[in-house]
Amino acid sequence: MKRIFLLITFFISFLNSYSQSPADFLWSKTMGGSGFESYGYEVFDKAAIALSVDEKSLYVGTSSSSNDGFVNDSLGSLDCWLIKLDTQTGDTLWTKVFGGSGYEEITDVTETADGGCIVCGFSNSMDGDFENKGLHLSLTMPDYIYSDGFIAKFSAKGEIEWLKYYGGRPFIEETSVGIDKLYKIITTKDGGYMAAGYTYSNTDDIPVDLERFIGGWLLKVDKNGKIIHSDKFTGKNHNESNPNTLVDIIETEENVFYAVGSQSYIIVGDGTIEFQDYIWVIKTDGVKIIEEKEYGNNVGSSYPAGLTVTESGKILVVATAQAARGDVSQIYGSYDIWLLKLGQNLEIDEERNLGGTAGEYPFSIVSDKNGHYMICAYTNSEDYDAGTGVGASDFWAINLNENMDTLQTYRMGGTALDRLTDAVFSEKGDKLYVTGRTESADGIIEASFGNGDIWVSAINQNETISVENISTGNSIVSIYPNPSNGVFYLTNSKNSTFSISDITGKTIKTGKIDSDSKKIDVLTFGKGVYFIEVVSETQKKSSEIKKIIIN
Repeated sequence: MKRIFLLITFFISFLNSYSQSPADFLWSKTMGGSGFESYGYEVFDKAAIALSVDEKSLYVGTSSSSNDGFVNDSLGSLDCWLIKLDTQTGDTLWTKVFGGSGYEEITDVTETADGGCIVCGFSNSMDGDFENKGLHLSLTMPDYIYSDGFIAKFSAKGEIEWLKYYGGRPFIEETSVGIDKLYKIITTKDGGYMAAGYTYSNTDDIPVDLERFIGGWLLKVDKNGKIIHSDKFTGKNHNESNPNTLVDIIETEENVFYAVGSQSYIIVGDGTIEFQDYIWVIKTDGVKIIEEKEYGNNVGSSYPAGLTVTESGKILVVATAQAARGDVSQIYGSYDIWLLKLGQNLEIDEERNLGGTAGEYPFSIVSDKNGHYMICAYTNSEDYDAGTGVGASDFWAINLNENMDTLQTYRMGGTALDRLTDAVFSEKGDKLYVTGRTESADGIIEASFGNGDIWVSAINQNETISVENISTGNSIVSIYPNPSNGVFYLTNSKNSTFSISDITGKTIKTGKIDSDSKKIDVLTFGKGVYFIEVVSETQKKSSEIKKIIIN
């Protein structure tokens, strides 16, 4: 039997869930004016980021009340602000302020196949860029202006290709208001777009249903913004006092969607009114609910932030939690990050909390498509998972695997309030682009322009694995990518087995290779020397050993 030895060196910056990693910044940029940019206090009041299909530029969508600094115009009390940046340098390629004399916000941005982007949000303007766009006005209360959801498609040059309002009015306007908002937009597998939000309406673009009040809203449009279907979604316990919302949506296969939001309860007591919020997840074909479930407890409210799908088809949901009871097994402080892993029928496989005693708040969760998942949040704590702080409230990025193990954390910012709200990975997973809101003017924050600015940064996700051949002979296995960032694949090794052991001979991990490509993730390994052996079942039990060094 011939053995062939290859050397694989891993210079991996591995930290456990209680440690932090210094970010390797490629560039960092603060932008804004003397007013407010992106309030950053709610899951929808945030800066959002998308990577163009050619990975040469970033789109950042937010809101602004400024008319100076980086903000080149002001149309009303709060305007939409869209920014395009160069991914290599962080240079501003263009900015676009759009809106009207009212109030509007961008809540999400997504890249499009033509190199441009599409954004969603809400507005109550009837002039400027929103003139004659179809705002649904009150028929009986002309002095009251409702807000509608909107979607706008932009070219790569920053030109508005189309912009449309969507929404309706309440069925009985004297007793309720017609407020419609869109919080998330995705490109669907059939080439259209799906947006998620909530609606108060029961007319026009919203189906008439007198038994549904404030509900989650899913809006499907084609590539030109024409409505394919628009539907209100409510939970099994929904009524006038128990509203629903939706804040995020993913498509796992064509016309199979998972969305997360809130099931709220208004509890009226003897002279008191209490509000109780549960996490609400639905599985849907976009028109009707297939499965639904609530998560939380009756002691403290839980608020949704986002969800994503894992490589094995599990659903990861990130939220906040206040109390350890019911579905929440542990809590450290007033608010913790709460992470749930759900099966496709929405049962809880696992759940855990992240944070410290002073409070944390998540805004989103994103995937690098290599089995790693990044939570964007802020933390006020200096204990447990949060570690040592920089300022009053810090940007906090938490990198996890599918088992919800903490692989790496970035805690960064200045001495004031900093909130990390969104992120996107490059296709290879070697670059991480993040955005958020900052009130700092020190630390990693280069400048301050007003009451709160937008911060955008590119972070190198260290390429840590290299392979060197130290022996000759016929190989039974190949490795790619080389280098990689902590995940590699064994190829040309179908119908084989592998085992990983430490320097003492203790077996750490074993498995079968029953496909043409087997993924190996070593980011959870501690520092030291390991050996991986691949044994072929088809080549007369020939084997190959590789040495792994983790520093």
